[in-house]
Amino acid sequence: MGYFVYTSPQVPQEIVLGSFTALNVVTGNVRSCSTKGMGFALWVDTQSRLAWAQGTHEYRPMGTAVIAITDQFRHRDFHQMRRGPVHLRNSFAGFFGSLEEVNGRLRSRSRWKLRVTPSHVR
Repeated sequence: MGYFVYTSPQVPQEIVLGSFTALNVVTGNVRSCSTKGMGFALWVDTQSRLAWAQGTHEYRPMGTAVIAITDQFRHRDFHQMRRGPVHLRNSFAGFFGSLEEVNGRLRSRSRWKLRVTPSHVR
């Protein structure tokens, strides 16, 4: 879902909506928001000790990344052509609002409560 901001040409305006920001500095035209971040879905493969993340922004898909569960995700790890393996259907760890939240969860080393992947993410 996109957001739009209406502003006058004389008044630059920034509106923050959750993790989305809209900025209109040049004209009074309608502008769609640029994103500062995106949501992430996380799967944990406990057997191979790998973590898989998928960027979930609907307009600009970020792709999928895989790392060791002892590592941290970086933006450069994500590739649009990479898909998560099907065998992780029952290894869904949850949704996170930012990559920093995903990395924080990986650092916490607490026990994973894995569940079935929601159908809209598959």
